[in-house]
Amino acid sequence: MKRSEDIVTRYGGEEFLILLPHTLAEGGIEVAARLIEGMTDTAIPPPQEVNEFVTLSIGVTSSSPVSGLTPQSLTDEADAALYRAKSGGRNRYAI
Repeated sequence: MKRSEDIVTRYGGEEFLILLPHTLAEGGIEVAARLIEGMTDTAIPPPQEVNEFVTLSIGVTSSSPVSGLTPQSLTDEADAALYRAKSGGRNRYAI
């Protein structure tokens, strides 16, 4: 992440959460696309028991102070978007 206020944390298992304060949905999409491109360019090999490369699925959501979304509902929306991305194939993001 490029800004000091951005936060990256492990959310669970193989899931990570990236908080981009003061960022519109378009900015989140741009970050998601850059992450997928970077992972594709890097082509990290998998553990020996798997015959595929590491890929990303990303859920993007956004909120404004007036939206009324709670941190939990925002997380739930991002999680739902993540699973839409996963169901669409590899190296995808969904909103």
